[in-house]
Amino acid sequence: EGLENTYAMETARAAAESRGLGLLHVDVDLLHVTNECHGYDVGDEVLRLVARTLVATAPSGALVARVAGDRFSIVAEMDTADGAFALGARAADSIRSLELQVRGDRVPVSASVGVFFASPAVRPGEAQNRAQLACRVAKERGRGRAELYRAEDAGIARREEDLAVIGDVFRAVQHDEFLLMAQPIVALGTPGAAPQFEILLRMRRDGDLVPPGEFLGAAEHYHLMPAIDRWVVRHSLALLHLHQALVVSTGARFSINLSGQSLGDPDFAEFLERQVHAHPALGPHLTFEITETA
Repeated sequence: EGLENTYAMETARAAAESRGLGLLHVDVDLLHVTNECHGYDVGDEVLRLVARTLVATAPSGALVARVAGDRFSIVAEMDTADGAFALGARAADSIRSLELQVRGDRVPVSASVGVFFASPAVRPGEAQNRAQLACRVAKERGRGRAELYRAEDAGIARREEDLAVIGDVFRAVQHDEFLLMAQPIVALGTPGAAPQFEILLRMRRDGDLVPPGEFLGAAEHYHLMPAIDRWVVRHSLALLHLHQALVVSTGARFSINLSGQSLGDPDFAEFLERQVHAHPALGPHLTFEITETA
């Protein structure tokens, strides 16, 4: 809230002087790794070094603030977007060149910087969101670098699409707004084989069915796949239980996809065992698939 108020005041002043405003979102890379490998005292020293570097890099009159544990912001009057990006690049380069030695080992220090060049018409919250989006893209592209928010940038557009859909995914998990479908798997040249199906997922939104390609990417980015996989397993078994006699008599098999995030979730295996043990007659009719990328 304090940053938003300051941003609003700086925007008004910049507008009066017919200038723009550069907003930088600085996120220290892998600070948790430094804390775990070298201790929190070393992590705190990293934060102090980054803070001093940002203050030294920022132009006169700029605001430099620590806004969260490993995140900082710079608000500075700028004439152009290129000038704002140049400031972000200097900040990233200066932080990357920091030297920190711990018991003879060099501790690498870097930060990802998202840059947004704002006109007075852009609201404070919107400006912060755009700078944060650019910072996420900087991390995805290798960390230790700056990225300028550009609406036409493919990475920015993808992150904005994720933000637009992730609220719908949250609601779908909480309010059962997903829909399960079954796609037949037909073996050519083997008449009379037991029927096979793959369970497919759709999301309801405004009366339409949204295919997984439009929301699973966002779910993966925000680590919602374990919750979605749990939903799919619970509801698939509940539906099959209603038709258990037919499933058993025909020998039908059903494939359910699991994400890599669920495989990495230490509680997921126990959850899956409980679900299958609750429906012992269905167990032999289930296949759990893992994507090649996982």
